[in-house]
Amino acid sequence: MTALVQWLRTQKERRGVLAQLRCGIVPGKQQRAWPLLARFDGIEGYKGEVVRTIAALYAAHPDESPSGSMGSVCRKLCSGDEKTDDEKPGPIGVRFQLLLAAETAEVCPRVVRLILRAKVRGIPVNYEQLQEDLLQWAFPQKRKYVQERWAQQFWAPAAASAASDDVPGQQAETPQDTPETMP
Repeated sequence: MTALVQWLRTQKERRGVLAQLRCGIVPGKQQRAWPLLARFDGIEGYKGEVVRTIAALYAAHPDESPSGSMGSVCRKLCSGDEKTDDEKPGPIGVRFQLLLAAETAEVCPRVVRLILRAKVRGIPVNYEQLQEDLLQWAFPQKRKYVQERWAQQFWAPAAASAASDDVPGQQAETPQDTPETMP
């Protein structure tokens, strides 16, 4: 459990604190969140941007999921008429592909837009995993692993559910990340 997310959970009912934290992703107002986030290195550099992003998103949408990643969140965002396995992706599929292609400086703003859509749809987010993934994004080898895991969770469930539709009474299994399967 990350110290930041653990602390955010204790602040859920403090409306003033949540308002200050939401300023962390608003250009020109970020300094309002600094007093609260300084202890988590939330002021400068890429790590600071990740801390401010996670804190602001949690303050705006505190519904948590114990599992999943941005891939699973984006999969849930797809409406019934948007197929995730089509040759031509729908609007969420396009945004997801742009997220996967994002450079370090672009990833946090793209995550913000998608999580705010998840808020509107009532889709919970695994903030601990999201923070870890965003921190790893700054390192090309680790970014590749995160991108592949997000892509797997976005596109693979469609293949798994299609396979289970062919065999009556059999449930699809979703691959889990284990130390043995990690690069």
